[in-house]
Amino acid sequence: MSVIAKSNASRRGGVLRSAIRWAAVSLVLGGLLIANPSSAAPSFHTVKDNQWVHGSHVLRTLVDQWLVVDLQNEDKAYLWDVSITAEQDQTRIVLGMSSEFIFAAVLKGQANCEAGVLESGDVLLLRHLGTTPPGKNVFAAREFAQTLRDAGRSDLATDLDRTIKVQKQKRFWGVLRPTNLNVGSPMNDDVEALRQSYTTPTLVRLKRSVDDIHELPELVAFTFLQAANANNAETIAALLDPTPFRSSAKEGRLEEDRRAIATRVLEQNWASGIALGSIKATPDPMRFVFLAGNKPYQIHLTVFDGGVFVQRIEPITAATPTP
Repeated sequence: MSVIAKSNASRRGGVLRSAIRWAAVSLVLGGLLIANPSSAAPSFHTVKDNQWVHGSHVLRTLVDQWLVVDLQNEDKAYLWDVSITAEQDQTRIVLGMSSEFIFAAVLKGQANCEAGVLESGDVLLLRHLGTTPPGKNVFAAREFAQTLRDAGRSDLATDLDRTIKVQKQKRFWGVLRPTNLNVGSPMNDDVEALRQSYTTPTLVRLKRSVDDIHELPELVAFTFLQAANANNAETIAALLDPTPFRSSAKEGRLEEDRRAIATRVLEQNWASGIALGSIKATPDPMRFVFLAGNKPYQIHLTVFDGGVFVQRIEPITAATPTP
Protein backbone atom coordinates (compact mmCIF):
# COMPACT_ATOMS: atom_id res chain seq x y z
CA MET A 1 0.00 0.00 0.00
CA SER A 2 1.45 3.39 -0.94
CA VAL A 3 1.66 6.35 1.38
CA ILE A 4 -1.13 8.03 -0.56
CA ALA A 5 -3.40 5.01 -0.24
CA LYS A 6 -3.61 5.61 3.48
CA SER A 7 -5.85 8.27 4.94
CA ASN A 8 -4.05 11.50 5.78
CA ALA A 9 -4.82 11.06 9.47
CA SER A 10 -3.53 7.50 9.53
CA ARG A 11 -0.44 8.32 7.55
CA ARG A 12 0.33 11.40 9.58
CA GLY A 13 -0.16 9.42 12.77
CA GLY A 14 2.31 6.78 11.62
CA VAL A 15 4.90 9.34 10.60
CA LEU A 16 4.35 11.25 13.83
CA ARG A 17 4.95 8.07 15.85
CA SER A 18 8.11 7.46 13.81
CA ALA A 19 9.26 11.04 14.34
CA ILE A 20 8.69 10.79 18.09
CA ARG A 21 10.51 7.45 18.22
CA TRP A 22 13.36 8.93 16.16
CA ALA A 23 13.66 11.89 18.51
CA ALA A 24 13.60 9.61 21.55
CA VAL A 25 16.23 7.30 20.10
CA SER A 26 18.41 10.32 19.31
CA LEU A 27 18.36 11.21 23.00
CA VAL A 28 19.02 7.72 24.36
CA LEU A 29 22.77 7.29 24.15
CA GLY A 30 22.81 7.59 20.39
CA GLY A 31 20.70 4.46 20.03
CA LEU A 32 22.21 2.19 22.67
CA LEU A 33 21.41 2.25 26.38
CA ILE A 34 22.85 0.21 29.23
CA ALA A 35 20.71 -0.46 32.29
CA ASN A 36 22.79 -1.93 35.10
CA PRO A 37 20.96 -2.86 38.31
CA SER A 38 23.91 -4.45 40.09
CA SER A 39 26.81 -2.00 39.84
CA ALA A 40 28.11 1.15 38.21
CA ALA A 41 27.01 1.49 34.61
CA PRO A 42 29.34 -0.34 32.21
CA SER A 43 31.52 1.81 30.02
CA PHE A 44 32.23 1.61 26.32
CA HIS A 45 35.75 1.47 24.94
CA THR A 46 36.95 1.48 21.36
CA VAL A 47 38.41 -1.81 20.15
CA LYS A 48 41.14 -0.08 18.18
CA ASP A 49 42.81 1.97 20.91
CA ASN A 50 40.84 1.16 24.08
CA GLN A 51 39.60 4.73 24.44
CA TRP A 52 36.57 5.44 26.62
CA VAL A 53 33.48 6.62 24.72
CA HIS A 54 30.62 8.56 26.26
CA GLY A 55 27.25 6.86 25.94
CA SER A 56 25.81 9.73 23.88
CA HIS A 57 28.50 9.15 21.23
CA VAL A 58 28.00 5.40 20.84
CA LEU A 59 26.17 5.38 17.51
CA ARG A 60 28.40 8.06 16.01
CA THR A 61 31.47 6.07 17.04
CA LEU A 62 30.09 2.80 15.65
CA VAL A 63 30.07 4.35 12.18
CA ASP A 64 33.87 4.38 12.25
CA GLN A 65 34.99 1.76 14.75
CA TRP A 66 33.93 -1.11 16.99
CA LEU A 67 33.25 -0.83 20.72
CA VAL A 68 33.59 -3.36 23.52
CA VAL A 69 31.40 -3.46 26.64
CA ASP A 70 31.59 -5.74 29.69
CA LEU A 71 28.40 -6.78 31.48
CA GLN A 72 27.79 -8.50 34.80
CA ASN A 73 25.03 -11.02 35.45
CA GLU A 74 21.53 -9.54 34.92
CA ASP A 75 22.89 -6.32 33.40
CA LYS A 76 20.73 -5.21 30.50
CA ALA A 77 21.91 -3.64 27.28
CA TYR A 78 19.36 -2.13 24.90
CA LEU A 79 20.51 -2.13 21.33
CA TRP A 80 17.85 0.20 19.96
CA ASP A 81 14.62 -1.46 21.12
CA VAL A 82 16.13 -4.93 21.56
CA SER A 83 17.00 -5.95 25.12
CA ILE A 84 20.15 -8.01 25.76
CA THR A 85 20.42 -9.47 29.28
CA ALA A 86 23.71 -10.88 30.54
CA GLU A 87 23.29 -14.33 32.15
CA GLN A 88 26.86 -14.59 33.42
CA ASP A 89 29.36 -12.29 35.04
CA GLN A 90 32.12 -10.94 32.79
CA THR A 91 30.07 -11.24 29.64
CA ARG A 92 31.98 -9.36 26.97
CA ILE A 93 30.34 -8.06 23.81
CA VAL A 94 31.78 -6.30 20.77
CA LEU A 95 29.45 -3.79 19.10
CA GLY A 96 29.85 -2.61 15.55
CA MET A 97 28.03 -1.34 12.50
CA SER A 98 28.38 -2.22 8.84
CA SER A 99 26.55 -0.79 5.86
CA GLU A 100 23.75 -3.34 6.38
CA PHE A 101 23.37 -3.99 10.09
CA ILE A 102 24.35 -3.21 13.64
CA PHE A 103 25.79 -6.19 15.46
CA ALA A 104 26.50 -7.38 18.99
CA ALA A 105 29.05 -10.22 18.95
CA VAL A 106 29.57 -12.18 22.18
CA LEU A 107 33.24 -12.90 22.90
CA LYS A 108 32.70 -14.60 26.26
CA GLY A 109 29.92 -15.27 28.72
CA GLN A 110 26.26 -15.60 27.83
CA ALA A 111 23.34 -13.29 27.19
CA ASN A 112 19.68 -13.60 26.29
CA CYS A 113 17.54 -11.60 23.87
CA GLU A 114 14.37 -12.01 21.83
CA ALA A 115 16.39 -13.74 19.10
CA GLY A 116 17.48 -16.42 21.58
CA VAL A 117 20.42 -17.24 23.87
CA LEU A 118 23.71 -15.68 22.79
CA GLU A 119 26.88 -17.56 23.70
CA SER A 120 30.47 -16.95 22.74
CA GLY A 121 30.62 -17.09 18.95
CA ASP A 122 27.03 -15.89 18.52
CA VAL A 123 26.09 -12.52 17.10
CA LEU A 124 22.87 -10.51 17.25
CA LEU A 125 22.17 -8.76 13.95
CA LEU A 126 19.89 -5.75 13.59
CA ARG A 127 19.22 -4.64 10.05
CA HIS A 128 19.12 -0.89 9.63
CA LEU A 129 15.50 -1.06 8.53
CA GLY A 130 13.39 -1.22 11.68
CA THR A 131 10.70 -3.36 10.07
CA THR A 132 13.12 -6.33 9.93
CA PRO A 133 13.16 -8.44 13.13
CA PRO A 134 16.51 -9.01 14.87
CA GLY A 135 18.34 -12.21 14.00
CA LYS A 136 20.87 -14.51 15.64
CA ASN A 137 23.78 -16.02 13.74
CA VAL A 138 27.16 -17.64 14.29
CA PHE A 139 30.29 -15.76 13.33
CA ALA A 140 33.62 -17.32 12.36
CA ALA A 141 35.48 -17.09 15.68
CA ARG A 142 38.93 -17.75 14.25
CA GLU A 143 38.63 -15.01 11.62
CA PHE A 144 37.06 -12.61 14.11
CA ALA A 145 39.89 -13.24 16.57
CA GLN A 146 42.44 -12.53 13.83
CA THR A 147 40.69 -9.25 13.07
CA LEU A 148 41.00 -8.30 16.73
CA ARG A 149 44.69 -9.23 16.74
CA ASP A 150 45.26 -7.15 13.61
CA ALA A 151 43.70 -4.26 15.50
CA GLY A 152 46.25 -4.75 18.28
CA ARG A 153 43.77 -6.31 20.71
CA SER A 154 45.19 -9.76 21.40
CA ASP A 155 43.69 -9.44 24.88
CA LEU A 156 40.22 -9.55 23.33
CA ALA A 157 41.15 -12.25 20.82
CA THR A 158 42.13 -14.67 23.58
CA ASP A 159 38.51 -14.57 24.81
CA LEU A 160 37.66 -16.59 21.70
CA ASP A 161 40.33 -19.30 22.11
CA ARG A 162 37.90 -21.81 23.63
CA THR A 163 35.15 -20.91 21.14
CA ILE A 164 37.52 -21.51 18.23
CA LYS A 165 38.17 -25.03 19.50
CA VAL A 166 34.47 -25.69 20.11
CA GLN A 167 33.53 -24.49 16.63
CA LYS A 168 36.25 -26.69 15.11
CA GLN A 169 34.87 -29.74 16.93
CA LYS A 170 31.28 -28.92 15.92
CA ARG A 171 32.30 -28.56 12.28
CA PHE A 172 34.09 -31.92 12.45
CA TRP A 173 30.96 -33.66 13.73
CA GLY A 174 28.72 -31.80 11.32
CA VAL A 175 26.89 -29.98 14.10
CA LEU A 176 28.02 -26.58 12.83
CA ARG A 177 28.15 -25.67 9.20
CA PRO A 178 31.20 -23.61 8.15
CA THR A 179 30.40 -19.90 8.29
CA ASN A 180 32.03 -17.06 6.42
CA LEU A 181 29.92 -14.39 8.09
CA ASN A 182 31.97 -11.22 8.31
CA VAL A 183 29.87 -9.13 10.66
CA GLY A 184 31.97 -6.02 10.10
CA SER A 185 31.98 -6.09 6.32
CA PRO A 186 29.25 -8.08 4.53
CA MET A 187 30.53 -6.76 1.17
CA ASN A 188 34.05 -6.69 -0.26
CA ASP A 189 36.24 -4.07 1.37
CA ASP A 190 36.02 -1.43 -1.38
CA VAL A 191 32.24 -1.65 -1.70
CA GLU A 192 31.79 -1.68 2.07
CA ALA A 193 33.98 1.40 2.48
CA LEU A 194 31.94 3.24 -0.14
CA ARG A 195 28.58 2.26 1.41
CA GLN A 196 29.71 3.16 4.91
CA SER A 197 30.67 6.64 3.71
CA TYR A 198 26.96 7.54 3.47
CA THR A 199 25.65 5.25 6.24
CA THR A 200 25.30 8.07 8.75
CA PRO A 201 23.77 7.94 12.26
CA THR A 202 20.93 10.14 10.97
CA LEU A 203 20.08 7.70 8.19
CA VAL A 204 20.24 4.67 10.49
CA ARG A 205 18.04 6.33 13.11
CA LEU A 206 15.39 7.14 10.51
CA LYS A 207 15.38 3.65 9.03
CA ARG A 208 15.17 2.08 12.50
CA SER A 209 12.27 4.37 13.45
CA VAL A 210 9.60 3.36 10.95
CA ASP A 211 6.96 0.70 11.46
CA ASP A 212 6.18 0.65 7.75
CA ILE A 213 8.71 1.17 4.95
CA HIS A 214 6.17 3.44 3.23
CA GLU A 215 6.49 5.91 6.11
CA LEU A 216 10.18 6.51 5.43
CA PRO A 217 9.89 9.07 2.57
CA GLU A 218 7.65 11.45 4.53
CA LEU A 219 9.79 11.06 7.65
CA VAL A 220 12.91 11.91 5.62
CA ALA A 221 11.19 14.95 4.08
CA PHE A 222 9.96 16.13 7.48
CA THR A 223 13.38 15.62 9.10
CA PHE A 224 15.19 17.45 6.30
CA LEU A 225 12.87 20.47 6.42
CA GLN A 226 12.92 20.50 10.22
CA ALA A 227 16.73 20.56 10.05
CA ALA A 228 16.59 23.49 7.62
CA ASN A 229 14.40 25.41 10.06
CA ALA A 230 16.89 24.65 12.84
CA ASN A 231 19.92 25.59 10.69
CA ASN A 232 21.22 22.02 11.19
CA ALA A 233 23.75 21.49 8.40
CA GLU A 234 24.84 18.08 9.71
CA THR A 235 21.39 16.49 9.28
CA ILE A 236 20.86 18.15 5.90
CA ALA A 237 24.22 16.83 4.65
CA ALA A 238 23.38 13.30 5.84
CA LEU A 239 20.13 13.26 3.85
CA LEU A 240 21.44 14.63 0.55
CA ASP A 241 21.30 12.17 -2.35
CA PRO A 242 24.78 10.51 -2.49
CA THR A 243 24.56 9.94 -6.27
CA PRO A 244 26.26 13.21 -7.34
CA PHE A 245 28.99 12.61 -4.75
CA ARG A 246 30.24 9.19 -5.88
CA SER A 247 33.64 10.51 -6.96
CA SER A 248 33.90 12.39 -3.66
CA ALA A 249 33.16 9.17 -1.76
CA LYS A 250 35.89 7.26 -3.61
CA GLU A 251 38.34 10.03 -2.77
CA GLY A 252 37.26 10.16 0.87
CA ARG A 253 35.68 13.62 0.54
CA LEU A 254 31.99 12.71 0.74
CA GLU A 255 31.32 14.18 4.18
CA GLU A 256 33.25 17.36 3.38
CA ASP A 257 31.54 17.95 0.02
CA ARG A 258 28.04 17.16 1.29
CA ARG A 259 28.60 19.52 4.22
CA ALA A 260 29.61 22.29 1.80
CA ILE A 261 26.39 21.78 -0.19
CA ALA A 262 24.37 21.70 3.03
CA THR A 263 25.78 25.11 3.94
CA ARG A 264 24.61 26.43 0.57
CA VAL A 265 21.19 24.90 1.11
CA LEU A 266 20.78 26.88 4.31
CA GLU A 267 21.47 30.08 2.37
CA GLN A 268 18.43 29.52 0.12
CA ASN A 269 15.34 31.69 0.58
CA TRP A 270 13.08 28.74 1.38
CA ALA A 271 15.34 27.42 4.15
CA SER A 272 13.87 29.69 6.80
CA GLY A 273 10.30 30.09 7.88
CA ILE A 274 9.23 26.61 6.78
CA ALA A 275 5.74 25.74 8.00
CA LEU A 276 6.29 22.13 9.05
CA GLY A 277 2.55 21.63 9.47
CA SER A 278 2.06 22.44 5.79
CA ILE A 279 3.96 19.38 4.50
CA LYS A 280 1.62 17.32 2.35
CA ALA A 281 1.98 14.21 0.25
CA THR A 282 1.25 14.11 -3.47
CA PRO A 283 0.23 11.27 -5.79
CA ASP A 284 3.98 10.73 -6.27
CA PRO A 285 5.14 9.04 -3.01
CA MET A 286 8.61 10.57 -3.48
CA ARG A 287 7.37 14.16 -3.77
CA PHE A 288 5.97 16.40 -1.03
CA VAL A 289 4.84 20.00 -1.01
CA PHE A 290 5.23 22.60 1.74
CA LEU A 291 5.08 26.31 2.45
CA ALA A 292 8.03 28.52 3.32
CA GLY A 293 7.41 32.23 3.78
CA ASN A 294 3.86 31.59 2.54
CA LYS A 295 5.26 30.44 -0.81
CA PRO A 296 4.74 26.89 -2.12
CA TYR A 297 7.69 24.57 -2.68
CA GLN A 298 8.17 20.92 -3.48
CA ILE A 299 10.77 18.49 -2.20
CA HIS A 300 11.79 15.55 -4.37
CA LEU A 301 13.18 12.37 -2.82
CA THR A 302 14.97 9.40 -4.33
CA VAL A 303 15.82 5.86 -3.28
CA PHE A 304 19.50 5.00 -3.16
CA ASP A 305 20.94 1.72 -1.87
CA GLY A 306 18.04 0.98 0.45
CA GLY A 307 17.83 4.50 1.85
CA VAL A 308 15.68 7.53 1.02
CA PHE A 309 17.44 10.82 0.31
CA VAL A 310 16.61 14.35 -0.79
CA GLN A 311 17.24 14.95 -4.47
CA ARG A 312 16.16 18.57 -4.90
CA ILE A 313 13.82 21.34 -3.72
CA GLU A 314 12.20 23.82 -6.06
CA PRO A 315 9.47 26.47 -5.96
CA ILE A 316 6.02 25.71 -7.32
CA THR A 317 4.97 28.13 -10.04
CA ALA A 318 2.21 28.28 -12.62
CA ALA A 319 4.61 26.61 -15.02
CA THR A 320 5.42 23.72 -12.66
CA PRO A 321 4.23 20.45 -14.21
CA THR A 322 1.85 18.40 -12.09
CA PRO A 323 2.81 14.69 -11.97
